[in-house]
Amino acid sequence: MREWEERLPENKFVRIHRNTIINLEYLERIEEWFNYAYQVYLKEFEKPETMSRRYASLLKGRME
Repeated sequence: MREWEERLPENKFVRIHRNTIINLEYLERIEEWFNYAYQVYLKEFEKPETMSRRYASLLKGRME
């Protein structure tokens, strides 16, 4: 995953979990879940992905 994370453009892709990288263009919404985790809803996907609190803080920092 680290190799993919380094290869993909930083402004279009973000890691949301230790085994998940998403395209920000598909990001629809983020909702709080339990244990400080989040549910990430992507366009054209029925099931949400889980984002850990560690990656949530990194994503918030990038979006500010």
